[in-house]
Amino acid sequence: MSNAPTIFLEQPRGRDVLRVSASEFKGRIYVDIRTWYFDRDGELRPGSKGVSLRTEALPAIVEALQAAHDALGGSDE
Repeated sequence: MSNAPTIFLEQPRGRDVLRVSASEFKGRIYVDIRTWYFDRDGELRPGSKGVSLRTEALPAIVEALQAAHDALGGSDE
């Protein structure tokens, strides 16, 4: 993986942006789910609200999110 993060999702949330990305840190790949904000200069910066996950945790997280989606009557639209 290159030094630049791979961005999978950027979803506007009011004045912030929810970003799902993957990057490498100390030789390990992490998936980051974090709220980003725009600073005074209009640059997008990572906020303190978020979580970084090892890739090994992803299957359980995806399964839990799918279960929540199904339980809440979510659609695939």
